[in-house]
Amino acid sequence: MGWAVCGGRYSYQSLQNEALRLVLEAFRESPSQAIEIEASIPPPKIRFEKLCNSYALKILKFKENHAIKKAYIKENDKDKDELATSSCFNSKNSIISHLLQPKTQLLSLVSRAQQLVQNWRIKKISLKWQKPWSPPISASFFISKNSKEKAVQEHLRLIENLQESLK
Repeated sequence: MGWAVCGGRYSYQSLQNEALRLVLEAFRESPSQAIEIEASIPPPKIRFEKLCNSYALKILKFKENHAIKKAYIKENDKDKDELATSSCFNSKNSIISHLLQPKTQLLSLVSRAQQLVQNWRIKKISLKWQKPWSPPISASFFISKNSKEKAVQEHLRLIENLQESLK
């Protein structure tokens, strides 16, 4: 996020392009995207996004007493207090825009993690081992003695009946 504002992305992109041209011994006029595909290396923008997302998700795993998590909670609380005491917000749009703009890199990373995780449906799993053969199998198997063509027709009829019963 911050690196794109100051133009850092472009210097990383040009550095990567130059290095890939040297490594792959490509012509100077070769398109950089084609070279990236040939080398199986994503552009710096995508690599930086992946790194930021990975670290943001790592922050979520930190324990409550971890220094970074404490700093985030402190910054977040300070931000909420500032919003509550400030009188400069006179419309809903300015409040929303204030809430959406992280003020530090840490808050930026955490807000990124919240965006990544908000739609996840995380299922809790049982740590108790369950034998795969323990649950009874509720299926019946039938091998038709008819010709292949008739067996196909029977199979298709069974599937249609099953689809109708599921509706």
